[in-house]
Amino acid sequence: MAEQPIPIGSRRDPEPDDIHAELARRDEEILRLRDLLITRDQELGALKGRIAMIDQASRNLGDAVARIPIPGATRILQALIRFVQRAVQ
Repeated sequence: MAEQPIPIGSRRDPEPDDIHAELARRDEEILRLRDLLITRDQELGALKGRIAMIDQASRNLGDAVARIPIPGATRILQALIRFVQRAVQ
């Protein structure tokens, strides 16, 4: 259902001080939300960096494991590495 227009004379027009106070409150809220967003992005970037480091370390370990001449050890260690990679993701 559409709202009916209110005649100009029947509604209270806001005072200039009310408008300025409301704009100040909105500006504060915008800054607060922006700060929260920046903090979240920093935390997310740090976590992505840690995941990249863990992923690279597991690849290096996998390459080292592939060179081990013990029969069966390669498969066991590679399975362990895959398990750790899945746990991190």
